[in-house]
Amino acid sequence: MIKRKGEIYSAVFFVVFSLVYFIIAFTITVHSRATNARLVPQLAGCLLFILSLINLRQSVVDRKLGGTAAVQEKALQKSNYRHVLLTLLFIALYIAGLSFLGFLISTVLFLCAQMLLLAPQDKRKPVHIIAVSLVCTGIIYYLFQYTFHVTLPSGLLG
Repeated sequence: MIKRKGEIYSAVFFVVFSLVYFIIAFTITVHSRATNARLVPQLAGCLLFILSLINLRQSVVDRKLGGTAAVQEKALQKSNYRHVLLTLLFIALYIAGLSFLGFLISTVLFLCAQMLLLAPQDKRKPVHIIAVSLVCTGIIYYLFQYTFHVTLPSGLLG
C-alpha cells in the first residue's frame, strides 16, 4: 500500500516538475533561427509531462486493482536485473564503438541488441527489428546532420 502511494506521489511530482521545466524553457534567450535553443527543452518538457500523466494514470489504476501489479512485479524482478545489466553493457559497447564504427553502424547494432533483449520471445522478428533500427537511425542521423547541423562520428564510413 505504501509503495503504491509512493508511485502516485512521484508521478504527481514529475507532472509538476515537467510543467515548471516547460515554463522555464521559455526563458532561454534565442537568436533568430528556425531551430533554436528552446526547442529541445520544450519538447523534453512536453514529453515528460505526457509520460508523467500516463504514469500517474497507471499508478491510480494499479492502486484500484489491488495486489495484481505486486504479484507481476515479483515475477519480473529477477529478469529485470539481467536486462538492466545487459543494457548497461550495451551502452558501454555503443559508446566504445562510436569512434571506431561510427554513429550509423553503432546505432543500428545497439538498437537491434536492445530490441532483441527487451522484446518478448514470440515477438522477436529479425526483419522488423532490423528495419526499425535502420529507419530510426536514418531519421536521427538526418535530424542531427541536416536540421541541427551537428556532425556525428563517421567511423568506418568516413
